This record gives sequence, structure tokens and C-alpha cells, in this order.
Amino acid sequence: MKIQLERDEPLYKALKAQDGEYTLTVCGRDGNNEVYRLGALVELYWGIEEKNSILNKIADPDIRIITLTITDADREALKTTVDFISFSYYMTGCVTADEALNQQARGNILSMVPNPHLASSEWGWQIDPLGLRTLLNVLWDRYQKPLFIVENGLGAKDKVEADGSINDDYRISYLNDHLVQAREAIDDGVELMGFTSWGPIDLVSASKAELSKRYGFIYVDRHDDGTGTLARSKKKSFGWYKEVIASRGASLKA
Repeated sequence: MKIQLERDEPLYKALKAQDGEYTLTVCGRDGNNEVYRLGALVELYWGIEEKNSILNKIADPDIRIITLTITDADREALKTTVDFISFSYYMTGCVTADEALNQQARGNILSMVPNPHLASSEWGWQIDPLGLRTLLNVLWDRYQKPLFIVENGLGAKDKVEADGSINDDYRISYLNDHLVQAREAIDDGVELMGFTSWGPIDLVSASKAELSKRYGFIYVDRHDDGTGTLARSKKKSFGWYKEVIASRGASLKA
């Protein structure tokens, strides 16, 4: 297989097979954006290893043409890979060609612009359960490795009622909808080996260093100003999640 990259010709000029040899001719008009799209296309046809090799070689903008040959020995070496893929999922976001919006988005955790069709958390994180199903299918189709969701949850301000109860229905709704979409992905054929929420007990937020941004099923009496007894109590979501586990997901509401 030979991949030829030429920066002075139209993007994605040709993808063709000749005598068993594939040639991809690509040109970058505006630098990084075209390189990114090139990487996605190469990964689609030949895999992640070839993509990484190519992108490493074209980091130098003065390089005009690169030919990469993948041998049988290379393919054999590339068979050794990971056993599964784990990842965190909280939200999705959008990109835009509007530079003014891009400038505004730079303060966000992932420099994304909001999707106006999605709800957001109190901290502006977009809530997109369907995006989880989409991502699971993309990762499975691309890598054919078991997947593990190691973080998923909703950061929110919880109110302790006069009777001590904490009715975090918003957290239940968030997790229910994401777990339903994870189940849908399994029905799609995705091999999903596990799910762990972030996190079982309230703790300091990694992104904001706040205790008021709570994720847990267990409430901790501690506040941003350092006050509190550290006493712990179960939120409504505690019993809900316990039932989800005991019923193996049968209690989820689609």
C-alpha cells in the first residue's frame, strides 16, 4: 500500500486501486483542518496506526510529498494491541466556522460551542444521551474492541430538605437516559463490558474545585467554604441506582 500526499492539489483528489496498490492523493489548503480531515480519511480506510504514522511525518509544513509503504512485517507487528477501550462520556458539543463563536468557546472545558437543540446542566455541559449511543457505535465499528464507560454522571447543586431527604430526580433522569442509550448500543451489536458512574459519593469537582458541584448518590455535608460535618446521607438516586443494578437494567425507563 502506498499513500501519496500532495499539498498543491485539490483535497481528496483521488482514491483508487491499481494493481493492488492503493494511492491517496491529498492537499491541505489551510493547514491543520485539512490534516485533521486527512487523518480521519486515512484511518477510515487503513486504520489508526497508518494515520498516526502519516500525521507524524507531515507535522513539518515544508514536506510536500510523502510515500508510506506498509509491509507484511508491519502488519504482523500491528496485531498486538489493547484488549479493550475505556473512556469517559459527559456531553457533546459543536464546532463552527464562525471565528467569533470559536473565540467565545475557548474558555470551555473542550473549546466547543453549544448545541442549541440540547439542554444543559447548571455548569453549561450539554446533556446528550443519544450522543453516547452514537459514540459507542463509532468506536465499536472503528476498532472492534470491547468498550468500557468508566465515567458518566451529572454535576448539580443538591438541596437538603427539612426532613433530610435529597430528591435528585435530575440526576436519576440523566443517568437513566444514558444507560438506556448504552443498552440500545448493545442491541446494535456493540460489545460493552461495563459502566461506572462518576461518582458514587460527593467529592471536590476536578474541573471547578467546588464541592457544590455534586455527582454522588451519597451526599457529603461539606461546602465550598470548608464548613460542614462531613456527615453522609443517601440521596434519592442511591435507591434508584441500587434497583438498576439489582434488576440488571430492567427498571430503566425508555
